[in-house]
Amino acid sequence: MSSLSTTDDLENEQQYVSMLYGRLDNLREQAAERLASELRATGGTPQDRTQRDSLTSLHTERVARYDAVEQGLCFGRLDLQDGGHQHIGRIGLFDDDGDFEPLLLDWRAPAARPFYVATAATPDGGRPPPAHPHQPADGHRAGRRAAGRGSVR
Repeated sequence: MSSLSTTDDLENEQQYVSMLYGRLDNLREQAAERLASELRATGGTPQDRTQRDSLTSLHTERVARYDAVEQGLCFGRLDLQDGGHQHIGRIGLFDDDGDFEPLLLDWRAPAARPFYVATAATPDGGRPPPAHPHQPADGHRAGRRAAGRGSVR
């Protein structure tokens, strides 16, 4: 890999992480505005007051969560076989363009599992490839289930 490619990769990665922090800032600002709005509200029925208390608690927790992940938001990246990337972090973040594609996977999400189980021999975290393309890695004869009978041919 050339130094130019490495520099470009580093710049692209920095831009992506900066975008993630921008998204975090937007979410924190939205939560803070909603919290301020709920705190300004007064009066109403007992149901209104209960709902206001619940929303105040919800938005307070969100602001605290966004503040807590400020340091170390993104700490890993999965390089996918199709050339794409999935970034792993302390919380999940999604785009807000209507399709809600993941921008950052929560480290606890099942989709982040390959990040923890991948090795050089098994980059996808699965079994190592067989020694020969037509021979299973476990040494057993390859079988195929017969339709409807559950037997192995």
